[in-house]
Amino acid sequence: MALHRAGRRAEAEPLYRQSAAAHPTDGRYLFLLGLCLLEQGKLEEGRKTMADTVRLAPRHAGAHYALGRVLAQQGED
Repeated sequence: MALHRAGRRAEAEPLYRQSAAAHPTDGRYLFLLGLCLLEQGKLEEGRKTMADTVRLAPRHAGAHYALGRVLAQQGED
């Protein structure tokens, strides 16, 4: 997360991928990966990752918010 906070998202991304793979039932890691992807402009992959997060952790408000924002950016409802 320190890399992400420092704006070094490209370096943080593979670490988030490893964490999400190591903890497949914990939506927090998938959410962080999705957020990192969206912040890098990888909208399609970020949208898919956020949708996966919502399915995995339906009470994760941040994932719902991020998914809604990317859908709005892409002109979808």
